Amino acid sequence: MLVHFPIALLAAAAGLEAAAFVLKRDDLSRAGWWIQLAGTLAIGAAVLSGIVAGDAPGIPAAAAGTMESHEELAFLASGTFGALLLWRVAAKTRIPGPAPLVYVGVLCAAVLVLLVVAWFGGELVYRHGVGVATGLKGVASGAKQ
Repeated sequence: MLVHFPIALLAAAAGLEAAAFVLKRDDLSRAGWWIQLAGTLAIGAAVLSGIVAGDAPGIPAAAAGTMESHEELAFLASGTFGALLLWRVAAKTRIPGPAPLVYVGVLCAAVLVLLVVAWFGGELVYRHGVGVATGLKGVASGAKQ
């Protein structure tokens, strides 16, 4: 349930920051900052819940490669968003002056990585049944019970 918040919030933040960069609008950037802050906190919570869930027994052997890719990319994305947040805090919550294009570009690239993480997560749930209660596996795959 937690995973949807960082996806939506960080994608919105990247969109606002890109629009602020193109349109030269500080108000859009301020909104992007607050949404980025919320999204970065949310991705931290999602990663923590994923660490707990990843230690649960019953993960199918067929899902091991997908799980590994999901975890590695999730750590990459969350680390990148964390670094961007610290960079922004160091710049007093404004887009860093000397490199705004780099900042917005890395933010947008991190959102793309996050979307790949989400895809792998969807594969784990809907293809492999990871995290789905035993009595509901048929529902996840579309089978009748």
